[in-house]
Formats: sequence, C-alpha cells, structure tokens
Amino acid sequence: MVPDADQSQLAAAADIARDVLLRDAAATDAVIALGLAAQIENRVDAARTAFHYAERLSRRELQTQLWAIVDLAGQGDIPGVIRQYDIALRTAPGAASERLFPALSSVLSDPQVRRLLVERLGRDPAWRDRFLGYAARDGEDPEAAQQLFTALDRAHVPVPEPAKVGLISSLIAADKWDSAWSYYQTLHPQANRASSQDPDFRYRPKYRSLFDWVPVAQSGIAATIGSGGDGGVFTFSTPPGVGGTVLRQMEVLPPGEYVVEGVSERIDQPDVSRPYWQLSCYHGSELGRVELPNSDRNGGRFSGRFMVPEDCPAQVLTLVTRASDDIAGVEGQIAHVQIRPAGE
Repeated sequence: MVPDADQSQLAAAADIARDVLLRDAAATDAVIALGLAAQIENRVDAARTAFHYAERLSRRELQTQLWAIVDLAGQGDIPGVIRQYDIALRTAPGAASERLFPALSSVLSDPQVRRLLVERLGRDPAWRDRFLGYAARDGEDPEAAQQLFTALDRAHVPVPEPAKVGLISSLIAADKWDSAWSYYQTLHPQANRASSQDPDFRYRPKYRSLFDWVPVAQSGIAATIGSGGDGGVFTFSTPPGVGGTVLRQMEVLPPGEYVVEGVSERIDQPDVSRPYWQLSCYHGSELGRVELPNSDRNGGRFSGRFMVPEDCPAQVLTLVTRASDDIAGVEGQIAHVQIRPAGE
C-alpha cells in the first residue's frame, strides 16, 4: 500500500492482509492494512472495526493511534482526541511527538482544547515537559501557548523554567511585546514596566529571559553576575584590542524621558576606551549613549538621559566596551544600574 495506490493495488494489499490474518489473527500490520484500505474506499464502519481491533492487539502501533485521532476529530469528540493524544504520546513517545506536537500546539487557541489539555497535563504524563518546551519555542502561536501556560499556573500544574523563558523569547521574536511583558510579570510580580529590572543584580536564575540581565561572554570577553556588597555585582573583562557588548537587558518603556544612573567599580581607562551604556530601539536606531567615568571620580557614580519616542515599543539597554591597547585590556564592575522615568 502506498499513498496514491490505485484500486488494483488496494485490492491486492487487502487480499494479502486477509491471507496473513488467516495464518495469524494477531498480525497487527495486516489489520491496519485492511483498515487503511477501507478508509480509502470510504467504508468508515469497516475501517473503525479494523482499527479498533488493531488497538486491542497493540497500543504501540502509531498508525492506529493516528487514525483514531483523526476519526475522533471528525466526530467532534475533542475529549476523545485529547485522550487519544495521551495514549499515543505515552506508548510511542519518540515518533508520536514528531507527528503530534505540531498538530496539538496548532490548536491551543481553542478554549476547550486548552481546558482539556490542562486537565490531562495535571496528571503528569511523561510527555508533559517535552510538549511544553515545544509549544514555547516551536509552536506556531506563542500567544496561545501563553494562554495555556497561564491556565496551567492557575491550576498549579508546574511548567519547566526553560519553557517559561523560551515562551518569552518566542513572544518577543513575534513582536508580541505586551504579551511577553505580561507573561514575564506573572513570573515576577514586582517587575515595573517603566524601569529596568534588578538594579542591584540580586536575581541570579539558572535560566534568564531577555527581560533579565543577560551577560554576554564571547571572543575572549568574560562577563559574570555574582555576589557582592548588599546585593550582587556584574564583573567584566576584555582582552587587548577586543570590545563589544558585555551585558544587555530588554525593556518595554513607555514613551517619555528617562534617567539612567548607577555605580561602577574598578574602571580606569582613558577617554577613548571607556565603556558606555547604550539604549536602542529593539528593531531600530540608537536612542543615546552614556559614557562611564573612571570609578575614582565621584565614587563611581554615573548618570545620563534617554528619550524614548512613540514609535519605539521595545528597547535594549546594553553595556558596551571599547577596544583598548592596554596590555591588561579593559575590566570593571557595575554594582548598581537602573533606568527610571525622569522626574521621579
């Protein structure tokens, strides 16, 4: 049997299948062949009889499970579809997930599907975390995945941290700024949209979202967040002749004027190689820079101003180092930094 089999091929396959079943009544492949032949010929009752028998013989036959899903969906039996998905994903996890995760994630916008899926995932099936990771990163509708994750949270069904962070990234990649921020705020209720987050580097999660401080270590650049003072501290160093971004955080600041202020440590560079803070629109132009003075001036305190225009719904705050000819390269620490509305 092949997808474009003609009537003579179908008849031959059915004859072979019947002959096999006369020799071995438990030959699942033969039963499936009869079921597919009946389905192609639009003999739905005969197809159901064959596939139900195949399922009784073995629940590990993916073709049987796939047929059952399609048949139940055709009857509008959504609870049955979700139940059958669960059976398929538990009995043939590898092959089934490749076929079924895309289909299941594509219908998450349906409230009934989400409700039933929350109930099923609340039973902790073995495929739960893998599916949530897929829905977060590879699903076609990240906002529907967000609705599912929110419903799971309300039902006290755990969602893996990598999936939460992955969902935020997917929402941002789809330019769903408000949805991304809304979901981030459910994870961090204290977060304030009108300012940057975690000014003292206290938050050190295993998985960081784009709304958190993200150190950038590459091309010989060292960048870490660790303990220091009353909170934390960001430490960076670059080798001679190397510069670039060492720290970033995404913002969704409303339009208006903002102040960036903070405290640096261990920065001692000539003017041409001092690091600077840069605020840019996420998909667009630079909004401004604030150069860091050497840390022996004014206790390392720095400040500057940025203006966020109406057509810039999302921004990125970055700390950028310049290349230096000094044999020691460039190094320093940031003990505190925050963007806040001007006048507050």
